[in-house]
Amino acid sequence: ARIIARFDGTEASVTMNNTTGFAGGPSRYDVFVDDVLDPNQLVTMTGVNTYPLATGLAAGVHKVELVKRTEGNLGVTTFMGFDFGAGGRLLAPPAASSRRIEFISDSTIDGYGVEGMGPSCPAGTLEASHSARAGLAGLVTKDLGADAIQVAYSGKGLWQNSYRPDPDTMGVLYPRALPDDATSLWDFSTFVPDVVVISLGGSDYSKVGAANDPAPLPQFTAKYDELVTMVRTYAPNAHVFMTIYAQIKDVYPTGYNARSSLRTAIQTVIANHPADTRLYLHEMTESVPSQETGCQYHGSPALHRSLTNALVPVIRARTGW
Repeated sequence: ARIIARFDGTEASVTMNNTTGFAGGPSRYDVFVDDVLDPNQLVTMTGVNTYPLATGLAAGVHKVELVKRTEGNLGVTTFMGFDFGAGGRLLAPPAASSRRIEFISDSTIDGYGVEGMGPSCPAGTLEASHSARAGLAGLVTKDLGADAIQVAYSGKGLWQNSYRPDPDTMGVLYPRALPDDATSLWDFSTFVPDVVVISLGGSDYSKVGAANDPAPLPQFTAKYDELVTMVRTYAPNAHVFMTIYAQIKDVYPTGYNARSSLRTAIQTVIANHPADTRLYLHEMTESVPSQETGCQYHGSPALHRSLTNALVPVIRARTGW
């Protein structure tokens, strides 16, 4: 999520109400003032609090931007407004981009642990290493000059989640505004994407303990088809890129054939909709261990950049951007 404002004044602060999430907290934000990143993350506290964002600015027009670094499982923020100090005033917002992208994913492309010194990040550093800007989704958004929504939640699959007892797979979460609140429904009319990028399947084919339970291919394929059909309901003209993430491989878990299974599933989904000419398979080049140095073996900044450099031309070719 991003919150951007233009203002006339010399200072800015923000008031937010924060709760902890399913996986704890706190929520973390990047702060930009006049497009310059504050080196210190904004780390939220539970409840209603006011956070200073900038002081001592030169009199005149400025821009302030908050970019949420962390997933919804680390907390929910209610934005309660900016304050620009005595004499400060809110101005008309900067123009929104005409390009819109929706990313639907697990932790693969949403910047989970990307800035960490992994794979075994020291205790207390994991949450600080998350960065929605630094993952593939954030990089693609910036490179294409788009506005984007990341519908992303670590460990979520289509048929099953990494935490097997959890029944709320991505198909369940997709219609929600807040992922862990079944009563919170998203208004799809507020953001109709031109492009949808899906990066799922790794959790379905992850190995949990000693159990040998990869997702059964027919059922997994059916759930993938259900999600794409749901996307089409709300984004009838979007270019939909169903990706195979770089770290999904046939060699691990042994015997799961994860990459081949995901490829077959996506090909079947495309074949199931012969009249839909805007469904695509995008297979990312397999990563190597030196690129898997984020927290908990997630992708490094270099991996996300290389994958972005490969995907952006593909999107441009289909959209003309």
